[in-house]
Amino acid sequence: MTREEAKRRAELYSALAEGKIIQFKQENGEWTDIINNEFDFILSPDDYRIKPEPKYRPFKNQEECWQEMLKHNEFGWVKSKTRDANKHISNIEKDIEGNVWFVAASFSGIEKYSPKQMLDYFVFMDGEPFGIKEE
Repeated sequence: MTREEAKRRAELYSALAEGKIIQFKQENGEWTDIINNEFDFILSPDDYRIKPEPKYRPFKNQEECWQEMLKHNEFGWVKSKTRDANKHISNIEKDIEGNVWFVAASFSGIEKYSPKQMLDYFVFMDGEPFGIKEE
């Protein structure tokens, strides 16, 4: 085993220990999740990877946000990623330049957030990121 192979295997084992999903490459080139974390190196380390996490982007407009919010329970509510705080999206506004702003209310007051700030700071109440999943 080369030093590079050892580093690659260590990276995969570390990801597995962190609870991440490991995938292997099938003969047809498709990636498949390893079930039950039964992970051994029968194949080359290059035939395994850490399953990529889905990417999310901020909402572009009010309609896009509205359509996504309809898919989540507790409509209009979000929770902070870092604090024990929930906020209610009471309005979505556009400023003179056409920028979208989320007006979020909580017991501590009302604040405005940009779509990027909402994605960075909040998740829907079900834990899904407050944004659009990119395929």
